[in-house]
Amino acid sequence: MIGNNEKNLSTKQSTAKKDPRLSCEDGVTGRSQRAKAAQGKGAPQAKRLNPTEAAGLDAKFGWQHRLHHRHEFLKVQSGGVRHQTSHFAVYLFKSELEASPARLGITVSRKIGKSVIRNRIKRIVREWFRTASVKSIVCGHWIVVIARQGSGEIATQAAWHELGSAASALIEKIQHRAGRGA
Repeated sequence: MIGNNEKNLSTKQSTAKKDPRLSCEDGVTGRSQRAKAAQGKGAPQAKRLNPTEAAGLDAKFGWQHRLHHRHEFLKVQSGGVRHQTSHFAVYLFKSELEASPARLGITVSRKIGKSVIRNRIKRIVREWFRTASVKSIVCGHWIVVIARQGSGEIATQAAWHELGSAASALIEKIQHRAGRGA
């Protein structure tokens, strides 16, 4: 049956034509030749400035600043110091590598809320770590933040305040431990 339908088709190909969907050579319908020539001229565009760049902050939170594996989280929780706030449990661990960057691990359970709430908490904690905590957490420390019940309703500034006070309390505990052990 296929053969019967094909015998009625012509084998002659038409010559190449201009694409009928385009009205002129470059495809832009309303532009004249004069507008094309003046396209590169005009006032220079202002460079957009990122708010984090304007504040002089490091805008990156790359893979080297994160805890990735379960054994890293467990190491921080078992060997580090702990401080609890009303919305977070925060652990701080001094790494063996003093020159390594500070690293963050975040744990938010499904008990806290749906994915939108959990992701909001993680964004708040990451932003705190990236901006405010750089001053308080020195290189070579790993920090794990575990969200507790009620952390989904907390305001961003209140969360930052809690995390900042927890970080400073943990640094004091680690310094006290180091002073006691030396």
